Amino acid sequence: MDQRLIVLHRRASDIFHEADRDGNGWLSKKELKRVIHGNDYIRFELRTAGGRPWKDFWAELDVDGDGKIEEQELINYLTKVQVEKTNDSLDTVKDLAREIFERADRDGNGVLSKRELKRVLHEDDDLRDELRAAHGRHWKDFWTELDANGDGQIEFEELVEYIDKAHKQHVDNAVASAAEARSNPAAAEEKADKGTDETSTGGESTARTDETFGERLARMRAHVRDIFERADRDKNGWLSKKELKRVLHEDDDLRYELRTSGGPSVERVLG
Repeated sequence: MDQRLIVLHRRASDIFHEADRDGNGWLSKKELKRVIHGNDYIRFELRTAGGRPWKDFWAELDVDGDGKIEEQELINYLTKVQVEKTNDSLDTVKDLAREIFERADRDGNGVLSKRELKRVLHEDDDLRDELRAAHGRHWKDFWTELDANGDGQIEFEELVEYIDKAHKQHVDNAVASAAEARSNPAAAEEKADKGTDETSTGGESTARTDETFGERLARMRAHVRDIFERADRDKNGWLSKKELKRVLHEDDDLRYELRTSGGPSVERVLG
């Protein structure tokens, strides 16, 4: 659980309880209007400033349309607002897709080949993360999801659809995380602390501090052997540049592991 979502949940609860004057566990339009009119900061937080019509604002808050706002509805709404703020680096999804296309479409034919897309992703780690292709996700699965019509190339609208879908999924995940924090805050905080500890200590390494040097060496050799067998497609007992490049393109975690992500070229790795 992202610690920021836990803080956001607490802030939503504070606003809710400040507005719920009669303590019945839900907000009427009158109660919400009162707290908004009485606090400029809350009005800004809830994005009701700037002349936004009250009717539109209420409709977005009152998801189930029952005429009252439960605490979870307010949490979900504020979570969406926060996620949208973090995604404002580009005005629209189409702007991002257009930027990617201009960088990747080297021959200017209006579509992206696998080679063109791989090149631009290999050159830019931030872009690879933006397209959700990082963290060991296999190229084949990523390409299949992008190439919606299965014609072997990526049109502009396919890229727009993919990015938009990823953005909406990000929002949905954040809302679900906020709901989890609301229903079980203790577990959520424990999960957030655990994630921080794993990041600072290198993840699973803490679970293996009792390994002997010989055991670590044996595990490392087995891992290297697995990488080699995956890359050695023709089974001749050695790796060509083409074989190594192929497996690195398919696996971002492996590329990072071999120090080629955002750094030295394959030629330098090979010596």
